Amino acid sequence: MLLLMECDMRIVIADRDVSLLMTVESSCRDRGHGPEIAADSMECMTLVHELRPDVLLVSSELLRGGADCLLEITQDGQ
Repeated sequence: MLLLMECDMRIVIADRDVSLLMTVESSCRDRGHGPEIAADSMECMTLVHELRPDVLLVSSELLRGGADCLLEITQDGQ
């Protein structure tokens, strides 16, 4: 179950599975959030750099072979 309380949080959701992506996006919107979505790792990185989200939901599939992406995200936030 996805519990996100603050309505002004910046949320990025990234997944290659468009159906799952739309389901999670809809769930967030139903709770008063306006998430941004990405269907691939490049789009995700662009959104992360532009928005500096409070919450980042990323499919592990997007990170396969690209753990550098996660490292870049965490280092960029310092």
